[in-house]
Amino acid sequence: MADLPDYENPPVVEVAACVQFAPIKELAGAHLGAYWARIRDPFSRVQEQSPMAHVVEPEDLAPARGAQIEFAHEPPLPRTWFSIPNGTELIQVQRDRFVYNWRKQAKEDVYPRFPYVQGKFREHWSGFRAFLTEEDLPEPTVDQCELTYVNLIPKGEGWKVVRDWENVFSTFVWGPRSGFLPPPERVTWKLSFKLPTGEGRLHVSAEPVFVPPGNELAARFTLTVRGGPQGEPDDDKISNWFATAREWIVRGFADLVTEAADKLWGRKA
Repeated sequence: MADLPDYENPPVVEVAACVQFAPIKELAGAHLGAYWARIRDPFSRVQEQSPMAHVVEPEDLAPARGAQIEFAHEPPLPRTWFSIPNGTELIQVQRDRFVYNWRKQAKEDVYPRFPYVQGKFREHWSGFRAFLTEEDLPEPTVDQCELTYVNLIPKGEGWKVVRDWENVFSTFVWGPRSGFLPPPERVTWKLSFKLPTGEGRLHVSAEPVFVPPGNELAARFTLTVRGGPQGEPDDDKISNWFATAREWIVRGFADLVTEAADKLWGRKA
């Protein structure tokens, strides 16, 4: 989509394309070892993480519910990370989720843009499904897709204290009614927008974070579209859904930042 807002130096530090599916109970640690053998060149590094919860975006936002306890008959399987040596590309696998990430690891790392990320996701998602077939494991039944962009805006780039976020974010304005309260030292700002196509929801959040290794203060600005295509989610529908999700994230980002931020990151005419 050539008419999407574009920036010379966007503050994006991570993009994640994810599909969630009905848990494959037969998937075991030994299978993940065999899958690693298949992708070890170039994904030579392996780590284990706690699995992410299985969450499906509701049609309508409902009141929050208390914690739910689930009893499983099969032992838990960790979420496994497979990454290339410099850490910029990552595949995550668990019983009900497959994720491809691009991550900025060094100042010189340049975001390769969405077509690259989408192409890599499709390549590795196809390879994972082929592996499941070879191992006589069930075909994944996709029940949700997610696309996430994470941006880091360091202190000093358009802002110095949280109150200055109004210089970066177009809808953030600090103005207490009587002036009694001082400017906040910490804010968690969240918004959500329903896609008119009925294919999910855009979730936006911003919060101050400390970034290693020097624990420098930054604003983490995250945009996630969660949902899925209408009807049976085949490869083409999933690809089209990701294209729609990307449009909402990019246009949403441009709507939620100021003209001063446009200049800071070099928005193209």
